Amino acid sequence: MVAAVLAAAPSLSADSSVVAAVPELRDYTGAASALFGTYRVPGALFAGASAGAAFAMPLDDVADTFKLALCKRAYAFLMVSSLTMQMQVVLISTVAIGALANRFDEEPSLGAFLRRNFELEYVATRLNFYVGLTSFLVALGVRAWISIACPVVARAALLVSFSGALLGLAFDDNTHPQNDIAVHQLPWRYAQLLARKATSSPAYAAAAAASLLSMGYVAWAIPHVAAYARATFR
Repeated sequence: MVAAVLAAAPSLSADSSVVAAVPELRDYTGAASALFGTYRVPGALFAGASAGAAFAMPLDDVADTFKLALCKRAYAFLMVSSLTMQMQVVLISTVAIGALANRFDEEPSLGAFLRRNFELEYVATRLNFYVGLTSFLVALGVRAWISIACPVVARAALLVSFSGALLGLAFDDNTHPQNDIAVHQLPWRYAQLLARKATSSPAYAAAAAASLLSMGYVAWAIPHVAAYARATFR
């Protein structure tokens, strides 16, 4: 009888280790709210900076060269894009933080909580923040290239802006868990989630259609803007 009990003891220990390996379920609403807040505050700051700089340069100065005219238009477009993206960051994160006041089921990790309840909001916030930030930095470099008289310093400022944008994206990939969505995967995942949501929500369907229309128009307009600038400016 004693031998039988001793023989059973290791199996009981193994079972307890298996139970201990199961992740503990926790309430992650507070952590998720803090995460969205880390995007909302800098998003608001970048939106304010972009709004003040978007229309700072006149576009129809007849003394401009063809290259300068194109750069001015690219600068205005990038700043307006940055403003729009960062305003979406502020709006989406604010709505998500408000929704987090409700009660949700406990989850084993913050990532699992976000994937189950706020995946579209989280992906949209990250994507818009990084696209908006990259647009802002590139526009800043273009503005420096236009405004700085010394061509060497102007090119250096442009390169610093580009490298800063790329370095920021690299840090995001490095600091996120392996099972999280990488920066280069965000556009495709966002398109998937938005398309899925659009099948059940007219508002999301209208937003998706407007986004596709905007991207199509921008692609169509680029050669026309270049042709206009070439015909108008020397």
